[in-house]
Amino acid sequence: SGLPALVVARAVAPSAFSTGVPFDTVRDYLLSLPGLPEDVAAQLRMFTADGSTLPLPVPRDQVRTSPAEVNGEPATLLTSRDRTMAGVVWVDDGIVTAVGGALDADEVLSIARGLR
Repeated sequence: SGLPALVVARAVAPSAFSTGVPFDTVRDYLLSLPGLPEDVAAQLRMFTADGSTLPLPVPRDQVRTSPAEVNGEPATLLTSRDRTMAGVVWVDDGIVTAVGGALDADEVLSIARGLR
């Protein structure tokens, strides 16, 4: 299929900050914009200023997401609607890790949980 069988990636988790404008003000401004889909607005309302939320945009028509857990950390499991690939993404101690490829959900979770 041309897809990699397995990809494991780690990077410093992204962060954002603002000087002079409180987080709640920016979030509320974004929520006030016309045309914002309700499901996106609901997710934006869950964002907090403590940096515990990692925005993860995915094409809903192609990928399903579900909550998961990797070694005690909350994670997001992604599976293609045609079930040809899966991935899992989580943040632990400021490091974002992703495991994915031409595997099923159980396989990527098993690999992710085995990483050190």
